[in-house]
Amino acid sequence: MGKPPEILPVGDFFALDEQGFVRNRCRSHLIANSWRPLIREVINIYRRRVADCLIGVYLRGSVPAGTAVARVSDLDSFALLEWDPGKSFRRWEALADSGPTVQQLCVRYPVAQKVELMVAHHDPSVPGQNPRIKALLRTQSLCVWGKDVTGEMPPVRPGPALRHHYRWLGKDLAAAKMAPMGDWEPVRQCMKTVIRTGMELVMDRLGAYATDLYPCWRAFSQLYPDRETAMAEAIHVYLDPPALWEKHRRRVLQLAEWLHDEVARQNWG
Repeated sequence: MGKPPEILPVGDFFALDEQGFVRNRCRSHLIANSWRPLIREVINIYRRRVADCLIGVYLRGSVPAGTAVARVSDLDSFALLEWDPGKSFRRWEALADSGPTVQQLCVRYPVAQKVELMVAHHDPSVPGQNPRIKALLRTQSLCVWGKDVTGEMPPVRPGPALRHHYRWLGKDLAAAKMAPMGDWEPVRQCMKTVIRTGMELVMDRLGAYATDLYPCWRAFSQLYPDRETAMAEAIHVYLDPPALWEKHRRRVLQLAEWLHDEVARQNWG
């Protein structure tokens, strides 16, 4: 069996301002040219599908931060939508019937390992509405089309407001366990959720925040050194599931189950 892929020191912790609030590092000029045709296509998809209520199209993650790795990183996007109080409030969900579209995008634009097309409602008249989206907008999103509301969102420190991935851990863990051999997307998704949940478990104690895999691993390992190797294996599986899933499956699933139990024990809600 081949050597596991090297965990490169790519990415860093988010910078904090003098009050300890997370700085948004996303900038348009940091987006590599290789990603721009795909981004234009994504914008057009949102404009066709949700034009009647579209506020803006946003990117988050490594692409607008300038740390994306071609053919390894995902393009994470979402559309912010106006909310009609007479309709249900969409906090965070996939664009309707987007599965075939995502598959086509990944074939046409292989620069992305995966493309995420999400939608969320925004109602500025209700300050407490959808707080996690507000934190996402403020700390790690870039408007690439439409109205930019990121500066209107309240500042955020590392802590509960930035905990997102733990909510998906149980679902992603079950999907990875049930995935048939050769269907690697549920496995990769689970590993990403594990790695970022590990960051969410320690960020308030460390006063630090990251979404890139390498700093997430390093931060988690500071407080849980006995689980450092298992988290490294989760990154290895994420990078090359066909080669490494069977080798590391037992240990990384044990790590995922431990994280799930620890989150429940701490009663994050």
